[in-house]
Amino acid sequence: MSSHLISSAAFEYGNGEISSVSVNSIHTRESGHTSNRVLPVAEIIKFENVEVLMAAAEENKTDEQHKSLISTVADVKGYDEKSSLHSQNISHVSLHTTSSIGSSNCNSGDANIATDVSVNVEHEEYQYLNHIHRIIKHGFKKNDRTGVGTYSLFGAQMRYSLRNGVFPLLTTKRVFWRAVVEELLWFIRGSTNAKQLQEKNIHIWDGNSSRQFLDSLGFSDRMEGDLGPVYGFQWRHFGAKYVDMNTDCTGQGIDQLQQVISTLKSKPHDRRIIMCAWNPVDIPKMALPPCHCLVQFYVAEDELCCQLYQRSADMGLGVPFNIASYALLTYMVAKVTCLKVWTLS
Repeated sequence: MSSHLISSAAFEYGNGEISSVSVNSIHTRESGHTSNRVLPVAEIIKFENVEVLMAAAEENKTDEQHKSLISTVADVKGYDEKSSLHSQNISHVSLHTTSSIGSSNCNSGDANIATDVSVNVEHEEYQYLNHIHRIIKHGFKKNDRTGVGTYSLFGAQMRYSLRNGVFPLLTTKRVFWRAVVEELLWFIRGSTNAKQLQEKNIHIWDGNSSRQFLDSLGFSDRMEGDLGPVYGFQWRHFGAKYVDMNTDCTGQGIDQLQQVISTLKSKPHDRRIIMCAWNPVDIPKMALPPCHCLVQFYVAEDELCCQLYQRSADMGLGVPFNIASYALLTYMVAKVTCLKVWTLS
């Protein structure tokens, strides 16, 4: 099996949308063959009014199929359960054989495929990849609650542009898009019932809502699936008394999400447009304290920015999911407040 290098790739636009992707100078190292390819748009999924531009890069390790770039236009509601949606508006990428991030060789039988790459145009996704590199190289080894241990750094900052329909769904880490959407809608409903996600075949909260786990925390009086006053409850009923996952708390506590939307409409330049899931009074009642615990919105002219703070961030699993979730929330808030989107930090 030979290895392949793509020297450049560019999107072609038509009527404001990607119509094709040109992949130039695909070089097969073994044969020395060079060719040009133009790939059509793979799929168009329509969502309700919001258009999120996503570009996916998928590597095919066969002699017949080289690395391809596909573009997908998607929207917030019409997501496809079977779709693997990835993101970012890539305009030009050059790949070489040495990596500024790291290097590795993959062996499959007698095939040796070089996977080292360096990119000479800084793409926003490299913020995530470079930070992983920094953690591996400079992180502090620490013991933690789980007993597994971590390598960690404190105070990282990343910033992703949302302009022109760009949606920061990472291409180098597969992200469970359907779960991103369903969990966010679950938060917005104010729900704390993990079984509602299970019914949609979303199992990201199963471990923290099982009978065994709840009993281990002393919540033996709770029904299985009851997470306590976690994200959704704090977003929609901050300060209300938590009873259980089935209690209707309509009108109780502070509806922080509604306050955010109302303030953006009436006083968009207010510096207090904050939504907080960290409630010290309720922390002991939660199956898991919030990791993404505070978000602030900021308006520059007519463009909305979102700043997220995470007290704890699992770079391999949670962070790509959280980036997508809060980017989606920013799009949704911008839609209902008649604003454009700018950045997610």
